[in-house]
Amino acid sequence: MEMQQLKHFLVTARTGSLALAAEELHISQSGLSRSLKALEDFFGLNLLIRRARGVELTAHGLGLLPHARLIWNERCRTVSAMKSYRTLGQGHVEIALHPALANDIGAQIIDRLSERFPDLSVNIITLPYPDILERLASGELDFSFSLFPESAPASRSGLIHDKLFSLECRVYVRHTHPLAAKGEVDIKDLSNAPWVLAAGTSFYDAFAAFFQDRGVSTPRRVLRCSSLELLINIATRRDLLTVLPILIGQSTEVTAKLTPIAAPTPTGETFGGLIYRSDMLETPATSSAMSICREIASLL
Repeated sequence: MEMQQLKHFLVTARTGSLALAAEELHISQSGLSRSLKALEDFFGLNLLIRRARGVELTAHGLGLLPHARLIWNERCRTVSAMKSYRTLGQGHVEIALHPALANDIGAQIIDRLSERFPDLSVNIITLPYPDILERLASGELDFSFSLFPESAPASRSGLIHDKLFSLECRVYVRHTHPLAAKGEVDIKDLSNAPWVLAAGTSFYDAFAAFFQDRGVSTPRRVLRCSSLELLINIATRRDLLTVLPILIGQSTEVTAKLTPIAAPTPTGETFGGLIYRSDMLETPATSSAMSICREIASLL
């Protein structure tokens, strides 16, 4: 099996078309077909079903896909990593930020990296926590600077959660919400109210446990979304409660829309830090970027 064959397989799987894949790969369609056939012969399995309107993956092809993606991503990352050793400060880094950390902290990371390592190529994307785990596992990212639940283990499925800071949380509502004018909001008020929360099973489990541990029914109406911006907009447009880190709640954008209430807070703290693969190849580029993230975390 050759690496080039895996690349041909991945592009064909993504495009669903031999013609489109061949065009993207800058090879002839017949050459692509021979490469894919050689890969199938190597495994002794049919990986693709050729149809008039394109190609589909067989069950065997679907089984190969995540492994092929990981192998190819690791190949690309290894080549980039080894090249970065030639000159300190050069190289490429792929970083994912949790949406709650994206604006101010993302800008700080870029500013500090650009100042200290002007030749370093950096790509920063924003992803919710579950997607970060998936992208790290597939080798698409070098590391992430993210929020994560307290229940997240230090090591999970080959991923290291390096806890660097904690953020206090509060309950927020729009300014016209009935509870906004109430002096003290008790847990029964929280239980009876509808909510909008950040997506994530671990976060919701901690939220539900807060009520269950106090012998109060878990709120029945709970919306969940993976976009922080969408969560804030929903809470602004409807009488829904939400939980935000104070760091986010005190931002100018949020204070114009939402206000904290005097209430006990489910998931009173959220944690964050670096997440990376236990077998990560740490290069001068990734080491520099991670050091800057640790500096920023120490100030939170």
